[in-house]
Amino acid sequence: MIAPRRASRPGQTRPPAEAPSEGELESCPFCEGREERTPPEALALPQSSRAPDSPGWQVRVVPNLYPAFERQEVVVHSPRHVRSIVELAPDELGVVAAAWQARARAAAEAGFDYVHALVNEGRAAGATLAHSHSQLVWLREVPPLPAREQALSAGRCVLCDDLASERAEGTRVVSERDGVVSLCPAASREPYELLVAPTRHEPDAWTSARLATALELLAEGWRRLRSLEGAVPANAWLHAAPFGGEGHWHLEALPRLTTPAGVELGAGVFVNPLDPDAAAQALRTATP
Repeated sequence: MIAPRRASRPGQTRPPAEAPSEGELESCPFCEGREERTPPEALALPQSSRAPDSPGWQVRVVPNLYPAFERQEVVVHSPRHVRSIVELAPDELGVVAAAWQARARAAAEAGFDYVHALVNEGRAAGATLAHSHSQLVWLREVPPLPAREQALSAGRCVLCDDLASERAEGTRVVSERDGVVSLCPAASREPYELLVAPTRHEPDAWTSARLATALELLAEGWRRLRSLEGAVPANAWLHAAPFGGEGHWHLEALPRLTTPAGVELGAGVFVNPLDPDAAAQALRTATP
């Protein structure tokens, strides 16, 4: 439901983001040179002759210290202290994509059915550490939402139809590059929600050369959003087919500009104060 008047409710303003404090910088376990503060690494890229758990890496993968699932990993996006993927260059995002894909292959070889890749930025979005990172959750079964998408697309890919329609109309398209498109979905749950997907049907994100481009378009979209709204908490996740399965992989990204309440949580009706057409127009014209 699109309800523009909701944007003028009391309590909708957000304080500006503050620079990292000395305490944050000194205590961060993800910065290069503090490898002993994390569990032993599962992967470090680029692969080289460096000793494990030592400096000299670009992206580092370690087990989550407080896992909610059987296997849950943290992907540290950079050796330097950056808070968001918007601060990463395209080549850095390419290494993040390579790390995701390498660990997904390891999960498949270990007998898991699905890897759920996610990015939480900001405390309001569930991040407990500010240093930019993502998580990989290894699952024995396909989780409910990706499974529901597959069921709805049985026999015909709904996302392919939606992308063809959106690209033909163009109103809600934010950017398109190298076979990947980003757009604000017609049924956006939040202001500036983004969908990032290959323009052609692709079931396997874990071997796709377009995953890095998708992360670039996600970061670019959030940079544009930052120029409009400042640094805001946000979540993103990858929906992919199960290993060896069928589907159309894509990234979904939700800035946390509103607070879900009884209508959203209890009725499943999301009240969005910003029309997706206007959101896409604002993002297209914003500085990336």
